[in-house]
Amino acid sequence: MMLAALSAMSAAGVMTVGGLLAPPGRAADLLKAGAAVQFMHSMATLACATVMQIGGVQARRAPPFFLASVPLLSGSIYAVAFGAPPQAWLFTACGALAAAVGWAILALATLSVEDGPRVVRSSPQPRVQVRVRADA
Repeated sequence: MMLAALSAMSAAGVMTVGGLLAPPGRAADLLKAGAAVQFMHSMATLACATVMQIGGVQARRAPPFFLASVPLLSGSIYAVAFGAPPQAWLFTACGALAAAVGWAILALATLSVEDGPRVVRSSPQPRVQVRVRADA
């Protein structure tokens, strides 16, 4: 989960720095698109923890696919923005496939979530008994 948080923070940094340093045009648009995709899949990784907490335990299989899609999908978009050859788009397709598998796993994991609110307690609450004396 720490890796997902770091990825989200770096996406926000790319979005900020890219907007300030890159001249308007295709490269700036690609930087923004890559940062948006990176941020979205980082947040999806964190969402997997929420789905696991409410009963979708199979969601634990999705984060590796989301995190693998970040360097492949976003990284290739960043590379093209900085002038990589067009063959870099092949990595984009591989990253998109990894992301799609992650989303499919997450969607299927939500099917095992039970309806209704779920209360999670770490330990049972102690009961306090008060006795009233009759002579008082």
